[in-house]
Amino acid sequence: MPQTAPTLAPVLVVDDDEMLRTGLCELLADDGFEVMCAGHGRDALVQLEALPEQPALIVIDLMMPVMNGWQLYEELRTNTRYAGVPIIVLSGEERALPRASRLRVSAVFAKPCNVDALLAAVATHAAAVATPADEHADA
Repeated sequence: MPQTAPTLAPVLVVDDDEMLRTGLCELLADDGFEVMCAGHGRDALVQLEALPEQPALIVIDLMMPVMNGWQLYEELRTNTRYAGVPIIVLSGEERALPRASRLRVSAVFAKPCNVDALLAAVATHAAAVATPADEHADA
């Protein structure tokens, strides 16, 4: 079931699995989200720095080359510009899920995951970011 995109700020999907990344980006775009895609953490940071604003939400795979999801998470949480951005974690590594659940993230999904549940989580947590700006715009 399509979700309604709550914000114009982009959702960034970071995953080294090109098929999964492309599929998820297409699903989010079909739901009305502006979407950015990155194949690893370093690429994600480069794209984030080019944005004039912070993204609405970031979806991070944990196991990636160049800069993995754990390293990207640490970079984001220690950078004041991105520290408050909601993060959803994906992992195909079952042993990583308990540790990921203890992170300061909005949701954790095991791969393969229920796509409808993932899309609903993106819509919910991106909406939480959009709400204050929407209320401010009405003032």
